[in-house]
Amino acid sequence: MNTAEQILVIFLSSALAIFLVLAITIAIMVLRLVKSAQEIANKAGRVVNTAESLTESLKNSAGGFAAFRVMRMVASAFMDRQAEKKK
Repeated sequence: MNTAEQILVIFLSSALAIFLVLAITIAIMVLRLVKSAQEIANKAGRVVNTAESLTESLKNSAGGFAAFRVMRMVASAFMDRQAEKKK
């Protein structure tokens, strides 16, 4: 093997070693990112489930309060207009 071939072999083996180290490092970082994304998706799913149960319970319990809320809104709008007229 002559000198040029030896230099080429050393260069290619060094480049391969560097590439392998970088590839392993990037693969580990991608796996960590995927794991974090899964955790975020799971938390979002729990939030959605909690919101669903909350809205379901509010829907079941707020039937009688809806009329009261409408009357309160009408009364406060009337009071606000009366206050504006006095100014």
